[in-house]
Amino acid sequence: MTHTVVRQMARPPGEATVLEVLLRGDPMTRAQICAATGLSRPTVIDALARMAHRGIISVETRALGATGRNPELISIDTSRAVGLAADVGGSKAVVALVDLAGRVLAESVEPTAPNAERLAAQLAAMRREVAGRAGVPLRSVVTAVVGLPGVIDETGRIAHGGNIAGLDRGDVRALLRRHLKCPVTVENDVNIAGVGELDADPAIGDGTFVLVSIGTGLGMAVLHEGRVIRGATGRAGEIAFLPLFGDLEDPIVRGHGSAETMTSGSALERRWAAAAAPAKAEEILARAADGDAVAVRMVVEFAADLARVILSVASVLDPVRVVLGGGLGANPLLLEPVRAALARIAPFPIEVVTSRLGNRSGLEGAMALARRDLRDILRDELAVGDERVVRPVGRQTRGA
Repeated sequence: MTHTVVRQMARPPGEATVLEVLLRGDPMTRAQICAATGLSRPTVIDALARMAHRGIISVETRALGATGRNPELISIDTSRAVGLAADVGGSKAVVALVDLAGRVLAESVEPTAPNAERLAAQLAAMRREVAGRAGVPLRSVVTAVVGLPGVIDETGRIAHGGNIAGLDRGDVRALLRRHLKCPVTVENDVNIAGVGELDADPAIGDGTFVLVSIGTGLGMAVLHEGRVIRGATGRAGEIAFLPLFGDLEDPIVRGHGSAETMTSGSALERRWAAAAAPAKAEEILARAADGDAVAVRMVVEFAADLARVILSVASVLDPVRVVLGGGLGANPLLLEPVRAALARIAPFPIEVVTSRLGNRSGLEGAMALARRDLRDILRDELAVGDERVVRPVGRQTRGA
């Protein structure tokens, strides 16, 4: 990938150190900044003056109601730049504006547009809506992170675009960039949900963990030491195609994947329809929670098949933890049957937990990456030395 080198004057000392301290989020006095950075007071004052001139910081005088000077609290000006985060699924698209501090300024949800062109226009309209509600000028939306269904290669092109027509044709990242008018990162929706889980629980970033997402389909995110593992073509984690069930030469099995035909929301619905009237997966789980004997039996059978998938994954990756997520997988009702099935078939312990974030993991992951983009933009402005690298427009996720 080609990068652009820009010549700059060397940055005076202190700014980067002060920036990293202020990025922790809490407003600080000059004395607190000196203590946290170990820099002298004149160095901190000079750095803050230059940062104020660039509009990077804001200063607030806090009244204490006592004699003497009221302290001035210094913080990053979070209003100068915001990021757009979007989690696009087959049925709904959720967008949010997030600032440097990680605060959600506005959020919106709509049914997903049926094709790529209309989806790009829809996200642009949702961007205008949330910016208007948040009182943020559109020019302040300087980065966007979009989670999309499908396999995404290193160029940002998509294979298997799910229910969104045209998502697998052309350069989707370029299409989104034209409509959103800012740099865009595109990522597989399950991968970005894995980033969300890691952001919510950084402790699981020490080693390898996987998010097994069970919804209408079946997918997995693999993160190792805080970074998404993508594979040679972006297909790492496509566990729908694990050859565990059925006739592998059957066109349906080949098209949707052996594991997905047995361990997805659609698979559970087919099982139920064969024994009773058609129902959605969520309704079947609700029936099981209410003690319906048929529903309980089907959930136990479903969990046993899912345990075979998890054992296959754990045998290859040896993760520190398996997180169950997605619209179906995040339902706590699945956890104990899966654990019980694994106890019967697994020759080694496998830690399985339910997602902390549920259906919000994709949006939370997109917001985490957008927030990191905003911080990178600030760091670029204060880059050290005579040369700095300007990031190319749009990129794959870096992990968390």
